[in-house]
Amino acid sequence: MRSSRSFDSVFEKSIRSLSLILIFPFTIIAGNFYLLNSTKVKIDKFSQQPPFLAFDFTNSYLSNNSSRISNLLDKDPSTTWVKFRDSTKKEDFQLELRQTHHLERNKPKISQWKYLHIEGCARTLGNLKMTLVLRESIDMDKELRLPKDKILGEQILKFSETKHFKIPVVSYYKPEPSAEFPQNMFIWTIQGIWTEDPEDIRREKFFCLQDIWLSEN
Repeated sequence: MRSSRSFDSVFEKSIRSLSLILIFPFTIIAGNFYLLNSTKVKIDKFSQQPPFLAFDFTNSYLSNNSSRISNLLDKDPSTTWVKFRDSTKKEDFQLELRQTHHLERNKPKISQWKYLHIEGCARTLGNLKMTLVLRESIDMDKELRLPKDKILGEQILKFSETKHFKIPVVSYYKPEPSAEFPQNMFIWTIQGIWTEDPEDIRREKFFCLQDIWLSEN
């Protein structure tokens, strides 16, 4: 009887050891798969929405939580930014979009950005004073960066005439070759402030944007 119990005990320990041996490599494989998958998701997200600065000086999300300035960078027409409050600055918002260069084989190469797209909501009225800014790309750490800005130009966008503006940026600035970071490297940045159109003064005010992005064509 004692011999039978000893055999059962040894057998149970063997089963536990075998289970641990099988579980350990499975855990490693599962962990590596999760790491690779999450890394790919982060890379895809970075390519669509780099970690640049985005400011809503109206703090409109305090009036409506769905009105987030980051919605303008996700290229999702179902998410929007609506101005619900007055700005605390001279402009309503500021967005850093893309760098003038990207790395290719660890060397800076000029990115072929040609157009700035600004998409308004269907009900949007009023004029948007858009300022195109070239921001010095001295450090990719968005929290520590203290860049210098160069205003390239301004434009009044009348949303009573169209909801989609496609603005050529090459007429404002043509990037120069860079030997190394951050030489001749800048960030395409825009500032915007809504203004009332005197012709639409009697209409309902609704300042809403869907997306803002740069494209190569």
